[in-house]
This record gives sequence, structure tokens and C-alpha cells, in this order.
Amino acid sequence: MTDNSEPVEHIEVLSEPLPNGLLWQPSIGEETSTLMERLRIELDDEARQRIQESAVLTLGRCTPPAQQGSTTGLVLGQIQSGKTMSFTTVAALARDNGYRIVIVITGISVPLLKQSVGRLRQHLGIDSGNRGWRHIPIEHASAPDIQRITDALDEWTDPEVPPRERRTLLITVLKQHRNLIRLTEALRQINLQDVPTLIIDDEADQASLNTKVLNADQSTTYMRILELRDAVPRHTFLQYTATPQALLLINIINTLSPKFNHVLETGQGYRGGEEFFNPAGRIIREIPAAELSTPQQPLQEPPPTFFEALRLFFIGVSAGYCQGNVMQSNRTMMIHPSQLTNSHVLFSHWVEQTKVAWDQLLSLPNGNADKEELLEEFRHSAADLRATEPSLPSDNELLGTNLKFAIRRTPVQVLNRRSGTTPQVDCGAEYGQILIGGNVLDRGFTVKGLTVTYMPRALGTGTADTLQQRGRFFGYRAPDFGLCRVFLPGDVALAFQNYVEHERDLRDQLRAFERVGTPLPEWPRQFILDPSLKPTRDSLIDIPYLWGTIGDSWIYTRSPHVTADSVAINVRVINDFCRNLTFQQDQGHAERTEHQKHLVATGLNLQNVLSELLMRLQFRSIEDSQRLIATFSLLQRIVEQDRGTTATVYLMSSRRNRERTVDSDDRLGGKESILFQGANPKADPARGIREGSIYPGDDAIRASTGVTVQIHTLKIKREINGHSEDVAENVPAIAVYIPTGLARPILIQPQGGAIHAS
Repeated sequence: MTDNSEPVEHIEVLSEPLPNGLLWQPSIGEETSTLMERLRIELDDEARQRIQESAVLTLGRCTPPAQQGSTTGLVLGQIQSGKTMSFTTVAALARDNGYRIVIVITGISVPLLKQSVGRLRQHLGIDSGNRGWRHIPIEHASAPDIQRITDALDEWTDPEVPPRERRTLLITVLKQHRNLIRLTEALRQINLQDVPTLIIDDEADQASLNTKVLNADQSTTYMRILELRDAVPRHTFLQYTATPQALLLINIINTLSPKFNHVLETGQGYRGGEEFFNPAGRIIREIPAAELSTPQQPLQEPPPTFFEALRLFFIGVSAGYCQGNVMQSNRTMMIHPSQLTNSHVLFSHWVEQTKVAWDQLLSLPNGNADKEELLEEFRHSAADLRATEPSLPSDNELLGTNLKFAIRRTPVQVLNRRSGTTPQVDCGAEYGQILIGGNVLDRGFTVKGLTVTYMPRALGTGTADTLQQRGRFFGYRAPDFGLCRVFLPGDVALAFQNYVEHERDLRDQLRAFERVGTPLPEWPRQFILDPSLKPTRDSLIDIPYLWGTIGDSWIYTRSPHVTADSVAINVRVINDFCRNLTFQQDQGHAERTEHQKHLVATGLNLQNVLSELLMRLQFRSIEDSQRLIATFSLLQRIVEQDRGTTATVYLMSSRRNRERTVDSDDRLGGKESILFQGANPKADPARGIREGSIYPGDDAIRASTGVTVQIHTLKIKREINGHSEDVAENVPAIAVYIPTGLARPILIQPQGGAIHAS
């Protein structure tokens, strides 16, 4: 922002109703507009528009700047997907709309703090003269300058200071208890009762939560964050993370349990788990168990996959030299053996040793047998990369001088705290770089130009959020994706594959819940997760969870009649879908009633049933939306794994109205308000009558293979004071059956909204 920019001091009032979940409508002012202009050199129009719209949806869920009170919100991104850019834009928008303080809690180490603060200052224009912000950094052994804080805040209430001259405080603080208490003690000395404040907790599931909850105690950093919030009466606490499991599973009465959520969408160039772990891809390579170091059998020499990974990386670096792409970019290899620093030293020695040996061999005269053997191995690596990156230069270009440059010029840097402080990465020094480390290369660390990852690290406890944070290979990798290779132990690769399904289900559910706009505490805590993974650290969770299954049972709408407009839409969707199908009378006993005779269409493509029927239906009940969206998301993954999966669709009672009475909660599903008609006749052993000999019951009306969808047409009634009252008729309801072979395990925690059996 330039010096003469003017923060907007009003909330824009629109004639149209607010989107679900928004408390107010933030206005795009000069700060946000100028930020978007600044980002033109990094992002295209679509990306900037997406980021700006997302910021509006985020800030609009926060406590309005003109109101008292505080709240907590979750902003869910993905690994290296642009979360920092998101909260930078939210901060700019907050300034436009009268927030006077923006506090960013970021990084549990100084390098991570500097990384985030550097980006904030750059993109907000602070480093280039934007004086609309006053930056107050809270660093080790430094107390904040209270006078500088109060001077900036006084400008907001001084009528003689033009609005354009009023400064917003940007306070950045390391997520460490001593730094947090220094900030809190300073803020307690200032009257902040009427000061709208935004607190952003970057990587909010790390270090912020209470690790002593099972002991009825409070961990230090958690306590300091609560104290900071208490010192700022009028604020929103925004939790940014890509791994929300802990935040969603802590007790919903906890102050840090989010009350609303916003799901960030990635841009076109993002490559995440679905792309890296696509079964049809060639990106993931297994490190055999024999090549993994263990305390019982430590490695004595570099394993074959290590050399393979190095060759692939150096071919990629050589390609950059061939194409002249080395000035403003990087190609990086990451080696992540374990958290033990001795292993970092060992791998560093192996890399340096290999570089020297290969450089010497490549400097030998042409025709030398050892040189030709090495070149042949590099040719195999080039052919491997060419399968996913057809534009790779020819072997003649790759394997000459540029390959020697790639090997000689690529530095090796060990990143750990062995010497007391973590070294900084100088990405500008060389085009190629090899980074070796452990936990430093986990959460929050951004790796520029990462193409090859070698991670011979054990799965450990199999904690889902910890595992995912190791995925530094995820990110905006589209330009170099064909050069990417990730080497993992087999069990770790399988765990990542399982996480892909879990992440997609979680994001789909939260995205659907966000659209409805209901408070997040009402979200039923249940999501797909393979039992081989734990969702998060046990020390954070005081409400036990259990395991169940989605599939191998019927899932159906409980409240299909909630709104007349959704009923009308669903009738139209079903009519459009059925118009193009051929239905036949199902087979059954001659004595069935008309309501027990159905029309059936078999052998349908599940993808078409999903896209033309199920995904177009509208569910206005929170319970229906949450349960069915999760089911449809699972069906979509089933289709992606096998596009030949079939579905069978039944028109129950040939679309005649069937009377059903809803319970006191206005829903189907109780003993007296079941959707399904039971078996006919009932069993009577004394008379030799077998249950269901004429009609087996609705729940038995399903295909022997594939997915079954039942479409019911209902006349809804309600019991009031002993009398039956008509509510609606011609109401569509659906039931979906996923067979055992397609079922998925789910985690269930008994808190949040009602969780009902299928």
C-alpha cells in the first residue's frame, strides 16, 4: 500500500443476503487491492481472484470489527498450498475493514519465524515503504515497545488523524512460551476493550494445544495462548493448518476448539497426495526393507536406491542447465533419514563422497570402462524421467558438461540443531541444492524447487497428522512434476496412500458443512481413516474415539421434506435422470402388494449415477448433508479406482406415495419412523410361516453386485397431540447401499452433532 492509502472504516451493506455462515460482509479496500496488484508478478488473475474471495469468506466469519466478543475459526489448507498467502490477504482485508491489530503467531523455530515474517513483510509492502503498517516483532529476549503500540492505537481515536494515516499494528511472535508471555504482559498494560484484533495461529495444531489434558493440567504454551487471548477482549483467533485432526478432536468446550471453518482451495499448479500417490503414476519408489537402517542392523554403505535417487536428481539439474533455467529458480533434493543428527552426518558424507567419485569418473577419457558404466546408469535414469517428462533434453545434451556442472556445483547442506542453531538455506547461491535433515524438514518448512525426495524414515507411531507434515514434496510442482520422484519405505508409502483418502473425505465434509453455515461444534466427528493410522497424538484427546464402517449398510435421507424448494429441485433432478433410463418390473412373489412392487434399472455406470443424480440432489438437513456427502465422496473414489463399477437404481413402489411419519425431531429413522417397509409376512414358527416369504422388506431390495440406489416417494405425516397431520407429499427420499467389498473404515468420536447409525 502507498502512503496515501485509506483504510475503509465501514462495513458494506448489501441488498443480497449474506452467504451461509457469514456474520458480515467485508469490503475490498485499497490495502487488499494493492496487495493483489503486488502479486501480479507471482500469480495469474484466477489465482489472485480465488485468494481474495477466500479472504472475504474467512474474515466475514470472524467477529465483526464493530462488535464485542471473541471467536475461534479453522482455516484448512494443504501442505505447501499457500496458507501464508491466505492469511496475508486476510490481514490486508482486516486493515481495510478497521481491525487495528493483527497478531501472527508463527514458527516454533527462528528459521520458520523468519521465513513467515519475511513473506508477510514482502507481500504487505512493509519492506518497500508501506507505512500503513507498524511492525512489532517479538523475538528472543526482546520486550515489545509499548509506547510504539499505544502511539499507533491512539491514532484510531484521534479525530485530527486522517483515516489514511492511521496505522495497523502487525505483531509477529515466535510460538514459544517466553515470547508469548512478553507480548501478553505488554498488551495487559493497554486498554484494548474496544480494539478489534485478529490473531492468526500458523500451524495451529502444533504446540498450541494442551498436551496435559489427560492429567487435568495445562501445558505451558497452551496456557500462554489462553492468556494472550484473555488480554485481547475483542478478537478472532484464526487457526491455519493443513492437518486439522487434533483441532477437530479436542473437546468442543475447549477454547481452542474452532467454532467455524473455511476450506482453502488450491490453484491449478498444485500437486498433492492424489497426484503423487496416483496408482497409475510413476512418482513413488519403494525403498526395500533391506536398505533401511535399524539399530540392530545399521547401514554400512549407501544402498542402491540412494544412488538411484541421486542420479535422477542430477539428471534433473543437468536438464535445467541445458534449458538455461538456472537464474531465478532451484532444483532441490531432500534427504530425510530420521530425527537423529548422526544419520544426517552419515548421509552428508555419502553424498559428498559420491559427488567426488562421479566427478572423477566423468572426467576420465571417453571409452573408459568405468566411465561408460556410470554413463549407462545415468542413461537409465534419464529414460526413467523421460517417461513422465517427455521434454527432457537428449542424452547427448544431458550427459556431457552440464552433468558435471550439476554434480560439482550442487552444495550439500545439513539442517539440524546439532550446532545449537539451525542454518539458513541460501536458495540464491546455486541452482541445485541437496538438503539433509530430520524434524527441521517437517512442518512449515518450504522447499523451493523440490524434485527428488529420499526418505528412508520409519513410519513410527503412524500418527496421521505427523506423517502428512513430512510431505514437503507436495506443493505447486506442476512445472517440474515430471521430474519428481519420492523414495519411501513400503509401509510409509501405503500410509500416505491411506491418508489421501482420509484427507479428501475430511475436506469434502468440512467444505459441505461450511456451505450450510452451521457452527462447527455441531459437525459430527466421523471421517474415513484407516485403522493403521492414529488421527493425532493421544496426549491431546480427552474424549476417546472408536472405529466403524461406512458401507455394508444403507445410508438414507432422514429429513427429505425440510424445505419446499429442495423438494421441488429433487423432484426435477429425479425426473431428468429417470427420463433417459429403461426401467423394468422387478421379480417377486405374486402376492406382493402394489407398494411392494418396484421398477428397476440395472447395469448403470456409477459415475453417471453420481454426476446426473446423487451429486445434483439437495439436502437442507445438516445430518443428511454431512452423511450423504461423505457417502458420495466415497463413491467418487470408488469410481476413480474402477470406472467400470456399476449401479442399480430402484423406483420403490414404482414412485407411488408411501406414507411415513416423522418423529419429534422431524426426521425418519426411529423405531416408529423408519423409511423402509418391513418384511411380509412376519415370522410365525407355530404356523410354519417364514418371515419375508412374500416380501423380504425394503432393506433386502438391492443388487448382488455394485452399488444400489433406492428412490422413494413419500407422503410425510407428523403426530401432534395424538392426531396425524399431513406435512407434504410427493417428497423424494433416497437410500444408498455400498456392499462390503467397497466399504471403508471410519473414525467416530461421540461429540459434535448427533451421530446416528445407518
